[in-house]
Amino acid sequence: MPRTYLTEIQRQEAAEKDLRERIIRIFSAAMIAVDKDRAQTAKESRISYQAFNARMRGDVDFSAPQMARIADVLKLDVLSRAALTGGKEKCRFEPGYVEVTR
Repeated sequence: MPRTYLTEIQRQEAAEKDLRERIIRIFSAAMIAVDKDRAQTAKESRISYQAFNARMRGDVDFSAPQMARIADVLKLDVLSRAALTGGKEKCRFEPGYVEVTR
């Protein structure tokens, strides 16, 4: 079976898609954890429901200020916020998360 090699552009697009999906998973899990639906989260984050929904479907990327406002509304911890920006750490809403206590 021949190997298929990705171009740099394809790698970048795949990485962006992975991050977009990760952000959506984190926000979805956090909304469940704090018992908020999309409409409540959008309203409290000062984002229109239609814009929020488009971002949660993956049609449009979240801007940094939008992610910060949503993270505040959903009371995300530091690791979860780092995960939103592509950090390697697992947040509490992802499989493989291990809580570190000091």
